[in-house]
Amino acid sequence: MTQRVVLCEEGGDRKVTTTTAGTTELLDVALRDSSGNIIEGVQTSFSHGQKGSIETSAVQMTTSSIVAQRGVLVKAATGNEGTVYVGNSNGVTASTGFELIAGESVVVPVNNANLVYLVADRSNQKVFYIVC
Repeated sequence: MTQRVVLCEEGGDRKVTTTTAGTTELLDVALRDSSGNIIEGVQTSFSHGQKGSIETSAVQMTTSSIVAQRGVLVKAATGNEGTVYVGNSNGVTASTGFELIAGESVVVPVNNANLVYLVADRSNQKVFYIVC
């Protein structure tokens, strides 16, 4: 038995067309985040910011609750002379964190920007972030 699945968009709605043994069915599809909320195709706004003065002790990137649908993009400032490490708790260290040298970035798959923690291998480092 051959089954064919086609993803399409019809009138702004996401659809899946399945064809099995000559019978075609059209099904509605909704993409959901980890909390069960429907993810719309394109966001109409986003939040952004920066965190400066990152030192050798771990800090929360932001203490504000900023909800993310797709995650948080974190970029080390191009002027940084040290390395910034990204982690999921205030216990992040240079040996446990995700390394970002100047100009590098990573998308952290979290649902809130306040879940991101940072530490650096030298004082006065900086990151920029976009919450998607």
